[in-house]
Formats: sequence, structure tokens, C-alpha cells
Amino acid sequence: MIQQSSRELTHEDIQKLMATVDIPTCPAMLTIAMQEWQKG
Repeated sequence: MIQQSSRELTHEDIQKLMATVDIPTCPAMLTIAMQEWQKG
């Protein structure tokens, strides 16, 4: 399960997440989505 944290996403975090996604995802949209998710 993914744990929420208040730290900033790194490029490595985004790459790890994208590696788990089976469909192509726009990196910019993924970054925005993750930032919104972190706000909770």
C-alpha cells in the first residue's frame, strides 16, 4: 500500500510510479495528480 508523505516527489518517485502503470501516462498530468493526492 502506498503511504502518503509530505515530502516532495522526486523524478525517481515518478519513474517508479510510472513503471507500475500499464497504460501510457503523460508525465506532467501524473505529477499534477500526485501533488493533488499528497494534499489529501
